[in-house]
Amino acid sequence: ERLVYGDITKTEELTRDDARWILAHTLEPTTLTTIDRFMGDVSGNGLLTPYDAALMLKNLENGTPFPVDENMDNLGPEWNRFNVIESGDTSSAPIAKTGEMPADTVLAKLQVLDDFGQEVLEVFAEQPMEILLSVTGPSGDTATTGHEEPFGGSSLSSNQSHSSQPGWSAVYLDLEIDYPPEGGGTQPGEPITLEVVELSAGNTQFHLQEWDYDLTEKRLQLVFASSGQLASSTDPSRILTLRLIPLNEGLIHFRIADLQLDETHYEIDHPGMDTIRVMGPVQAGGPGDADGYAEDKPLVFGLEQNYPNPFNPETIIRFSLPESGQTSLIVYDIAGRRVATLIDGHMERGIHQVRMDAEGVAGISSGIYVYRLQSGGQVQTRKMTVIK
Repeated sequence: ERLVYGDITKTEELTRDDARWILAHTLEPTTLTTIDRFMGDVSGNGLLTPYDAALMLKNLENGTPFPVDENMDNLGPEWNRFNVIESGDTSSAPIAKTGEMPADTVLAKLQVLDDFGQEVLEVFAEQPMEILLSVTGPSGDTATTGHEEPFGGSSLSSNQSHSSQPGWSAVYLDLEIDYPPEGGGTQPGEPITLEVVELSAGNTQFHLQEWDYDLTEKRLQLVFASSGQLASSTDPSRILTLRLIPLNEGLIHFRIADLQLDETHYEIDHPGMDTIRVMGPVQAGGPGDADGYAEDKPLVFGLEQNYPNPFNPETIIRFSLPESGQTSLIVYDIAGRRVATLIDGHMERGIHQVRMDAEGVAGISSGIYVYRLQSGGQVQTRKMTVIK
């Protein structure tokens, strides 16, 4: 029988649903048949992992062959992937080989960042916050990927060599959640309701990517797979950014219980994460600027990444002005031509946001655009992607 590699959903072709199936199985393992294991284990290590989902996305994006596909025709089976049965034994079918995941150790760090990338220990309820996962080797060097080429020069390694490209492309992260008592009391704190908004990683913005999660009061499991690399080219230690919204005030603490990058399981050597205080919701129209921030709250000039991104048809851009003054926010195409003027006039000090509707912009089409904020002699730009 000729089987399409990766076609674990049995549609007779490889699709993104196959990658999604792998991620869902990671969060909630299901009973697998021999054919399930054969179809899904495109890395050939005998396990079904988020890295198999990443390889499926790589294949869909640019035709990257699967490591198990010896003749590179996207079809199987190669019988050496099965345990051999005794000659003449017709009582059982061949059994797909299983494997064990290699282990290593890294330094892993969690940080909560504000809208402008600064680490904070206090956030507002009902406002998005970002949790950043950084990973480095025990010596402080960026950890190796477990592939043939490290991107940070660390001595860490594993016995894998699935790809000649540096950088991880899949992650499984298990976070334990607790709620410290207020003021050092003996009773556990009240749970904080969390809403997961977005999961993003490194240079994956313009690549195929899939993610899933399972959230309870005490645990948050995340899986992410991409056809691109997780690590940023400017800071390879930054692996994953989780954007979520706490819906009520209190104290919350996250701890890394398990971490898997590609097909290596990492023991975690890290100092732990500081407790985060979630303050009451910002009251619109209160003292200070339009978002309710106090007048004496320190502000820096900053332009956020638009959300959602990519988008169709609407997205929101937030920015911060430390001083009132003439302000412009303009969108350009990659050739430098002005596409839209979102703001051009006097703006007050504070946190602001503007909504952009691509359908209302004449001539805009799918592609990459640059938006540029200028005020008080300062300029900042970011990229956005329109999908139509």
